Amino acid sequence: MEWIYMQNAKIPRYDCIVIGGGPAGLAAARSLTNDGLSVRIFDKGRGPGGRLSSRRAEGKRFDHGAREITLDPTRDQELRDDWMNAGVVREWTPRMLDGKSHPPRLVAVPAMNSLVRHLGDGLEVDFGVRVESIEYCSDEWSLKDQHHETVGMAKSLLMAIPAPQAIALLEHTPFNGLDQL
Repeated sequence: MEWIYMQNAKIPRYDCIVIGGGPAGLAAARSLTNDGLSVRIFDKGRGPGGRLSSRRAEGKRFDHGAREITLDPTRDQELRDDWMNAGVVREWTPRMLDGKSHPPRLVAVPAMNSLVRHLGDGLEVDFGVRVESIEYCSDEWSLKDQHHETVGMAKSLLMAIPAPQAIALLEHTPFNGLDQL
């Protein structure tokens, strides 16, 4: 990461900015970071989760979104073992009222967002930042937050957010794949 100065402000410049700090955004950011790129992640939520969110209400914690984690056993065994050894996932065998037998499932512990927290360890993640607008100029992306302040610039941009949110951000840029989103 480097810094640039714009309008009397010091703005960070990255190789890549990721919008969306859920499982997909963090996994992508981890891969890019492992390849030696400087990466910053912005997420509008108060904390990690995305599709693996956990909430508290009336003194109780509950998961919503994905109910289990599905991995391809022929391709993802090493990843599964890493997560099991880190203690962030375990097998769960549901007990059904109808008495049917079901194979074990993989869940994050103690809550589903525990896996997302693990995925974000060591990454530069800013929660509570809603990217409101993006601009592409001079081969660089510039992002502004909900306060209309520039939060970062990057040569590349990765969006790991629902398509309607991505379309809203991209509609005034030279991106020409909106109809595919």
